[in-house]
Amino acid sequence: VKVTHNVPMLSIEDVFTKEEVDAFVDRVHERHPSAAFSVEVKVDGLSMTLRYSRNEAGELALALAETRGDGHIGEDVTANALTIPDVKQVLELPFDYLELRGEVYMAHEAFERFNERQEELGKRPAANPRNLAAGTLRQLNPAITRERGLRMFVFNVQDGPAEIRDDHCRALELLSDAGVPVVFHRRCETAEEVRAAIDEIGELRGELPFDLDGAVGKLDHTPWREEFPAGGK
Repeated sequence: VKVTHNVPMLSIEDVFTKEEVDAFVDRVHERHPSAAFSVEVKVDGLSMTLRYSRNEAGELALALAETRGDGHIGEDVTANALTIPDVKQVLELPFDYLELRGEVYMAHEAFERFNERQEELGKRPAANPRNLAAGTLRQLNPAITRERGLRMFVFNVQDGPAEIRDDHCRALELLSDAGVPVVFHRRCETAEEVRAAIDEIGELRGELPFDLDGAVGKLDHTPWREEFPAGGK
């Protein structure tokens, strides 16, 4: 079933050199000298948004899970999302509505287990964890999704009260305290700290149980993000 996103699930601007990173930080600091940043692991998976709303029982419960699609229209994958152990059905938080965006991925161990089984059955192995995760999340049978062992990290509050939405790193801490797995992140105030955090993520690459697709740098104070648009990204 197609779903129109309440908040567009757009992509981010790519940069490939530390000079470009410095230029981004400088551009932000010219307008907001006190701006801080969150530098995060970019998990190589696929985005999913979780909508939570207060139900009749008074619980902040999962109402809808949606894929990114074209950024404006995705697909309802709620039944499959509920099979992912990292997706909480109920959040113990004092809000009436929250939208959380995160990355669904397949860990190396689950990927290797799937391919071993495929070989035993004489079937073609999957090419990489990301493609297998994408196909698994869109399975019509949730039982298949459950047995393949998808995981998820939340990396953004898409919508909700200002007290959790406006300060990104604090929001991730609140979610983590509520039992939500959140992405590895470092709060940084200078270009030097941002570069150091990127290097730290690079050094972690061989230790993490999932594939990386780089690092992500975001403004910590989310209302300021609208001042630095990147076209459709």
